[in-house]
Amino acid sequence: MSVASAMSMDDLDDLVGAYRASMEQTGMFAGRPTISVARMFFAPVGVTGWDELSLAEQCAQPHKKRRVVGWLMVTGRLAATADYLVAARLNVGDIASRHHHLFFTRFYDVAGEPGFAPKAVQLQWSH
Repeated sequence: MSVASAMSMDDLDDLVGAYRASMEQTGMFAGRPTISVARMFFAPVGVTGWDELSLAEQCAQPHKKRRVVGWLMVTGRLAATADYLVAARLNVGDIASRHHHLFFTRFYDVAGEPGFAPKAVQLQWSH
């Protein structure tokens, strides 16, 4: 993996801080292991470095780091390619439902009106 886009320390600290605050706001764990994984991803890759990785390198990221990528996606900081979304089989539905809770609740309610089962609604949301 050769990524030339290193982040400045201030940018790194800001992004890690935003990640921590977002996790806390959604009731997710925001302690040392979680934040350390985010820092280990952001430092060498960052947001702009993601596009410099090949599809194989993107898909080879460990699950813990791919959760950080999911967060970047659902918070509008990173636009993943269609190739990545298909190849990675990344389920960002859970992350998105926490970070866009009001929209998810509305989606869930509307999808339930015609009688879709909760599992079907969850699958629709994830897609």
